[in-house]
Amino acid sequence: MLSKITDSIFRRFIAHDYAMAMQLETQRNKVICCDFIIEEDTSPQDEFELFKYIYENGREQFEPYYIINEKCADYEKIKAEYGENIIAYSPENIREFALVLKELFKTVKFICGGFQVLHSLRLGITEAVKRSPYVFSIFTQHGITFFKDDFISQESYSSFLFDKLMISNDFEKRIFMERGCYEEKNLIKNGLFRWDLLSADNAISEKSIFIYITHRRYLAYMEESELKESVYIKAIQGLLENPRFKKFVEENGYTLKVALHHSVLQACGSGLLEGVKILKEEEIADAKKSSAILITDYSSMCFEMWFQHKPSIFLNIPDGEDCIKYGHKTDLADPYGSKRKYIFNVVDTVEQCVDKLEDYHNTGFKLKPDEKEKRDAFFYYNGDFCKRFLEYLSAAKNDVKKLYQMPINTTVSLARYPEVEVYSVEMPTFEGRWIVRKKAFLRFFVPKWDKGFSMQLYYEPLLEGKQQKLSVKVLANGRTVCNAEITDTKKKHFIFDVPAEYIGSDGKLEIGFRISGVYRRNKNNADYPDDPQYRSLRLIDMDIYEKSDKSEDALKNLRSVRENKS
Repeated sequence: MLSKITDSIFRRFIAHDYAMAMQLETQRNKVICCDFIIEEDTSPQDEFELFKYIYENGREQFEPYYIINEKCADYEKIKAEYGENIIAYSPENIREFALVLKELFKTVKFICGGFQVLHSLRLGITEAVKRSPYVFSIFTQHGITFFKDDFISQESYSSFLFDKLMISNDFEKRIFMERGCYEEKNLIKNGLFRWDLLSADNAISEKSIFIYITHRRYLAYMEESELKESVYIKAIQGLLENPRFKKFVEENGYTLKVALHHSVLQACGSGLLEGVKILKEEEIADAKKSSAILITDYSSMCFEMWFQHKPSIFLNIPDGEDCIKYGHKTDLADPYGSKRKYIFNVVDTVEQCVDKLEDYHNTGFKLKPDEKEKRDAFFYYNGDFCKRFLEYLSAAKNDVKKLYQMPINTTVSLARYPEVEVYSVEMPTFEGRWIVRKKAFLRFFVPKWDKGFSMQLYYEPLLEGKQQKLSVKVLANGRTVCNAEITDTKKKHFIFDVPAEYIGSDGKLEIGFRISGVYRRNKNNADYPDDPQYRSLRLIDMDIYEKSDKSEDALKNLRSVRENKS
């Protein structure tokens, strides 16, 4: 118990220190690069390529640092080569690691990551960056987002977590603007850094077929007996054991290189496919470069092959029932859907797969003109990805975040406005944002209006168990503007005026909440044993109107519209 308490105290203090460090107006010249450090057996990926490029070509402008799991097989070699520019991470050294970052954050300018792992460490890094005028977080991605676009939400890879986003094509541009709330000005057109290691001219060094089937989170929830009989496993085995497929491979002298997503191997082990040698994580990069063709289900690995002008065949695995049965949000019951018109070579049977293999074998694995056209739509560029990104960082080296002015005389959806600073308010879903402590606030900037503002906040209360009545005080910059007693679960409004004299001289307006009658969720509802939050109100929309004779009528009209929708 004492360990948990001290850990909580440490995290609270280090989060404060991070925020203070990033507020310093210093000479900022450091770039932190981070791949997926959570799992010790994950090899260095895109961010390592960026780190190396800056280290070798950009140290006159930036000092790069790379975070790596200290139990990674490559750690000792990388540490020996780059010394103090390598930051070791492991769950066991989290405090030492956090203190190293604290010093770096005093002069860091950019934090670049292909995953949201720094957010998941719960050290307050994301919040500190968001509040800093000088530090920018950039999500550089770890694959092309296309098949799994539904996975993009405000709580995953959105502008609520990152300031900037790197994209490879217009498909991603649309996805992240619609689902991730990014403005176009915050999207960086480029491509993945590891593509600098690939050739875009169809260079084939071996007669090999690369088979890579992507992850299914539901496999981790299956019993061993279920696993062996699953549609997923039987589909892969059905391909590898198909007589016609085996004959094609043997007669034409091809070797097979079979790989599975690391999450599948972690959950089920490398002996998942009987009698089949599965590639290690560090062997996959070579398989992509040397193979003539890829057979996959819906892995973004297909874009690695297309980048090299190599074909991919999409073998549909009909495991929709298992996806639905086990219900994991990252598993796709219908991975292709309307996307079929943008890709090519989707097949439903092994026989169709072999037909495609034979066709490509006979034509030297060249893409047809219409296939090349579809391929080209997924790539802005065909090379110089690290070089181009460094040029972007150099141009943005002196950029400062401007204070955001809240739009007036309009409705603001709190699920789509990352510029609103929050305290004790959860990451948004598409429905809104939960208040999760007894004290919370929203903070933003408004124009200076002599008459002040009329406001209403649309919310949904959580009343369950002992939590049957909530008493809420709403404050504007510390002054009470509204008191409410909530005794039913209907969606309602806080309605109040904010006089001009309540607004800060810089236009800052903090809407605070003080809530009583709220209980920890794990004490109040047995269905949430691991949830210690004081969840009370889900904030949905915020209306803010210049105070005038007409403002009350406008707000009443909005209330009427919402009530009718409810």
